[in-house]
Amino acid sequence: MKRIRNFLVLLLISLIVTISVKMTEEFSRQSIPDNMRLKGELDYSVENFSLAMMDKSGNVQYHLSADSMLHYRDTDLTQLDLPNVELFKKTNEHWLIKANQGKVSAKGSEIILAGDVELKSEVSTQQQPFVITTDNLNIKPETNTVSTADPIMFSGDGVELSSTGMIADLDKETIKLLDKVRASYVPLY
Repeated sequence: MKRIRNFLVLLLISLIVTISVKMTEEFSRQSIPDNMRLKGELDYSVENFSLAMMDKSGNVQYHLSADSMLHYRDTDLTQLDLPNVELFKKTNEHWLIKANQGKVSAKGSEIILAGDVELKSEVSTQQQPFVITTDNLNIKPETNTVSTADPIMFSGDGVELSSTGMIADLDKETIKLLDKVRASYVPLY
């Protein structure tokens, strides 16, 4: 009798462990958007990840951090959870960008962010900062450019803009709105 009871207890524990593992896997799959889900052999993972990338002159080009990072060996792609990107300009100005998810291409030439993306300018005291929000954003750190084909909302210095699609260049200080542009202006004084 004792043997049967021990067997049933072990069977119950095995069943609970199996169900909890399956539920955890399913929850992880649901929390990552399809366009951000990477497949392949996991190489390594890092919690509270932080990276400072330098340019050829030794100046910080961008800073990338995330709550967690997963790197896949076969594709050399990296998946990020709650990433933050800080793009630096040659002056003291920079952009702060955050999102729910992200992935970094092989060799780091492109960072793709998804889910509640917010881009905020950190400019000199002479200018008002602005904020851009969108669902997805592509970042090319080498050229200090960001782009999206998705709808964006821009606000700052009394200006409210909406557009479908955008290309922004930090170094040239330009933002090109691509389609369906709507704007309103309310003076701050």
